[in-house]
Amino acid sequence: KNITLKIRKSNFGTVTRSQQLAEKTQLAEEIYCTAYSLLQLEADGRQFRLIGVATTKLTPSGPDQFNFSMHNKQKTSKVEGVIDTVRARFGAKAIWKGRGWTAKTHN
Repeated sequence: KNITLKIRKSNFGTVTRSQQLAEKTQLAEEIYCTAYSLLQLEADGRQFRLIGVATTKLTPSGPDQFNFSMHNKQKTSKVEGVIDTVRARFGAKAIWKGRGWTAKTHN
C-alpha cells in the first residue's frame, strides 16, 4: 500500500518521496498516478539521472475493494487484464499506453 519515488539528480543528490494509499490495490494505473503526482512535486525543469518507483507493504493478490469515490476502478481493472492477456500472447511490445510511447520505444 506504499508507493515510493526515488529521484537521483544530475549532481547525484537523491530525493525520496513516499505516499501511502488509502486502500490496497493491484492496479498499475493507481500506482502510476500516485508516483506521477509525487514526481510533479519535484519536476521543476531540472534533469534527473534516475527516476525509480517502488511499492512496499504488499499483500497477496485478490480482488480490489470497490470504492464509490473511484467509479472507474472496475473498468481500469478490466482494461489492465486485457493488456496483460495481449502482452502474454503477443509479447511486451504488442500494446502500449499513449503516455509510454516514444520513437525510441518503438524502434
